[in-house]
Amino acid sequence: GSMLRLHVYDAPPLVLRRRTSGADFESIFSTDHHFISALLSENVVLEPSPAHAHLLLMPAFGSNIEFLPGYYKHAVRYLRGKQSWRRRAGRDHVWWNVGDGGGCDL
Repeated sequence: GSMLRLHVYDAPPLVLRRRTSGADFESIFSTDHHFISALLSENVVLEPSPAHAHLLLMPAFGSNIEFLPGYYKHAVRYLRGKQSWRRRAGRDHVWWNVGDGGGCDL
């Protein structure tokens, strides 16, 4: 079958920096490595060019932190300046969030 082409943004640390939370150290909320492993299955290839990707991943991994909506708004502000965001208004972008309380406001 056809391979899914995934582009992973290489965002600067300033964009991805956030406050840590006690939940960051709880295994139930630290699942981003499992997500990435599943996403990069045998039917996915990393695509270096955002223009040729089917999906785009912003590695802004949220957990059960306070101010989570603000964290993602900051990341979206960074992406809105990119052609890859504007071509489909972000509908082809993938976000990973394991927060229960903070994630409800997204």
